Amino acid sequence: MEEVDALCDRVGILHRGRLEKVGTPAELKAEIGPDVSLDDVFAKIAGAGVDGGGNYGDVRQERQRPWLIV
Repeated sequence: MEEVDALCDRVGILHRGRLEKVGTPAELKAEIGPDVSLDDVFAKIAGAGVDGGGNYGDVRQERQRPWLIV
């Protein structure tokens, strides 16, 4: 996630096939607290670490539910 922090102007965090949060890396980190990384932001928003949770079947099932992104 260090590359994302260094190279991206805006970041979108997906969780289980849904766009959960969008913002600059600084905005996303400021919402969580001081001295946090984007890994910490992801863990807080997605409820799991970068390496954990979910599988293809979970995402597929979530995508079949109706939802709207505005």
